[in-house]
Amino acid sequence: MKKILVTFLVLIVSVIGYFFYTLVLNPKSPKAEVFFNDKELSLNVNYSRPSKRGRLLFGSVAENPLLPYGQYWRLGANAPTVFKTNQDIMFAGQLLKSGLYSLYAIPYEDHWDIFLNSLINSSGYEQPDTSFDVLSTSAQLSNSTKEVEQLTISFNPIDSSIQMRIEWGNKRIVLPIENLTNKTNL
Repeated sequence: MKKILVTFLVLIVSVIGYFFYTLVLNPKSPKAEVFFNDKELSLNVNYSRPSKRGRLLFGSVAENPLLPYGQYWRLGANAPTVFKTNQDIMFAGQLLKSGLYSLYAIPYEDHWDIFLNSLINSSGYEQPDTSFDVLSTSAQLSNSTKEVEQLTISFNPIDSSIQMRIEWGNKRIVLPIENLTNKTNL
């Protein structure tokens, strides 16, 4: 009995160690955090950055892509992508209250539907309950001039607004963000 217990304990520790190593110490899709700060406005995206590694990223189910058209994508890997704003903003032309949101997409051939959801503690493997979606928008897809190996989310100030760019492979979407309290000073 003691031998079985020790064997079981070693097996459990090995499995936990393996998952800790692959998810925390050496993930295939490393964690990233991108910030934008200007005066009182603070924006933040926390996500994992999967790599293309020669795979077809987007396409029809028949093409066997990593992300089929029309299906849920957590906009990253390993865990839900989380968007945070400390102030009310206009996100893609819609009011978004300050807070913490999961950010996900449904990609299509010519656009992506983007969603912000107030459930942030889900696993990210399945689409969150859509009754908690606080914002949805459709973003036009464009081709990037360069091939982006790892999923990249960035903030770019342009005149009196901010662009949140999401790029991967040769695809890019741009989501405009406006600071409601200090629009003229960005």
